[in-house]
Order: sequence, then structure tokens, then C-alpha cells
Amino acid sequence: MPKGVPDGLRNRYPREYNSWKSMKQRCNNPKAAYYHRYGQRGIKVHEDFETFWGFLSYIGERPENTSLDRIDVDADYAPGNVRWASPSIQSEGRAPYKHDRVRGSITVRRSTYEDRAGFQSDSVSYVVKLRDKYVGSSTERSVAEEMLKEALENDRSGI
Repeated sequence: MPKGVPDGLRNRYPREYNSWKSMKQRCNNPKAAYYHRYGQRGIKVHEDFETFWGFLSYIGERPENTSLDRIDVDADYAPGNVRWASPSIQSEGRAPYKHDRVRGSITVRRSTYEDRAGFQSDSVSYVVKLRDKYVGSSTERSVAEEMLKEALENDRSGI
């Protein structure tokens, strides 16, 4: 397959082509919006994926409601480490909360909160105060205190 992408291939697989192109931009272009999360961290595109045909041959057509995902978020875009994944599968690799030391708050992913609290929630995420006040019931407070302790330990260990 030639180095350039034939229009017929690009037109037949536009979603896959856009994912491939975006992957390459994130890793190779310092002016790309998310380069700091990929290329600047040393994430590379494996030589097998340098051509669109190589990428498409390996990963196949993109199912509905999925996007390109790296199984190990610290490893390259390479065979064995990429897949098409739904947003819920992709979120499993993210931190369970966001700790804002300036505001003194913690935003917890709903799925994490529900797992720890043992009940379903109507809210997309919870913002839990870290300084003196916690929101909600005693169960919610105990979950918040547990997450605060975890956030502070992670901050100290540099995670």
C-alpha cells in the first residue's frame, strides 16, 4: 500500500480515518491540542500504524458508539494495546476522582461513588468538600472521607 491514503479508502472508512489521523496528531504534532497528554509524555505510534492501511488492517472497522482506546494508558499506540471501546470501558482507566487543592474539593465519578456507597445516584458526579464540610447522608460522608484520605495519600506519593 502506498504511503499516502487513497481517497477511496479514506472515503470508505471516514470514522476510522479520522481516528487514525487524530492519533498521529496527538503523538507527533507539538501544536496539536492534546500533544501534552500523548507525544510530550513519550506516547508513540507503532510503525505498523504509520500507514492508514496498516492501522485499519489491525483494528478493523469502528463499531458504533466507540472510539480509539489504549488498553495501557502509559504505553504506545501499538498492536495488542489498541481497541475500539465504549466511553464506559474507557473511563475504567481514569482516576476515580479529581482533587482540586485550591478550592478544597473533590469531584468523584458517579460509578466510583456508587460502587463505594453501595447505591445508585441521580447525579453525574459528586463534588465533595474536603475542608470541614461533607455533603449528604452519613453514608455519603463516610465515602467522601475515604476518598479524601485516598486523594491525600496519592498526592503525597506523586500519583
